[in-house]
Amino acid sequence: MKNRFFLTLAVFLILFLSSTAVLHGQNIRQNFEWIIAKRVTVTLNGITVQRGGVTVTDGGITVADDGLTLTDDDLTVTSGDVTVTVGDVTLADGDLTLSDNLFLVAQPVITVTTFFTPTGRYQPVLTTITRGVTITVGAEGMVTTITNVSTPTLTITDTGTLIMAGNLALGQYDNLTLRSDGTRWIELGRSNN
Repeated sequence: MKNRFFLTLAVFLILFLSSTAVLHGQNIRQNFEWIIAKRVTVTLNGITVQRGGVTVTDGGITVADDGLTLTDDDLTVTSGDVTVTVGDVTLADGDLTLSDNLFLVAQPVITVTTFFTPTGRYQPVLTTITRGVTITVGAEGMVTTITNVSTPTLTITDTGTLIMAGNLALGQYDNLTLRSDGTRWIELGRSNN
């Protein structure tokens, strides 16, 4: 009889403890310093990271400390810089407002022989002898300022794919600013320095 009592008590305790562990096992919370996951599932409630200032709700992203807001395809940077390392920045049906300065970084100097292709917004060029040159047409909408950084003169002729206010002899540090419509360069301005 004693054995039967202890056996019944042991079975009861085992069943009781296992059911308690199963019921409470679903409510266990654990703090982790790092979580590395291959997949993260986000519910309709969004994601909130309380330390670090990142909130994702209904497709919008807000970074509170750094002033970055992305909601419904708009990007607002309240303070700080926006840097695009690889790729383009396109403004469709919008304006670009600069409350500070716009800096045009010089492209590498091109040594000109008979023709050259500008590679950026500010293109320094040089030549070893006085010569006439042709400028290869850039992509539609491209604006470039060409500066002769050498002593010999570069002559640019108003003909063909160059629509200018007449021929131009670029002496040292003279500038020519052009805009491309995709098939020709159109002069925006020149400076005889």
